Amino acid sequence: MPSAAFKPELVCIVDTLDSGILVYRSERFNFVLPRLKLFHWLKRAFETHYLKAYRTPSGPARMMAQKKAA
Repeated sequence: MPSAAFKPELVCIVDTLDSGILVYRSERFNFVLPRLKLFHWLKRAFETHYLKAYRTPSGPARMMAQKKAA
């Protein structure tokens, strides 16, 4: 049996391709910040960092890339 209750919470940046909107929701607070270019660039930076692990060749694909480079 869990010792603590689940607390639903959402933090999201909605990207509109040239700006972004920050949305935060919890049991106690809900707020939306206005469209800012900063949020668009923060989301792009996060996506780049997050997806780097999936886009970096590993295993057999990495070995084939190394053979081609040699």
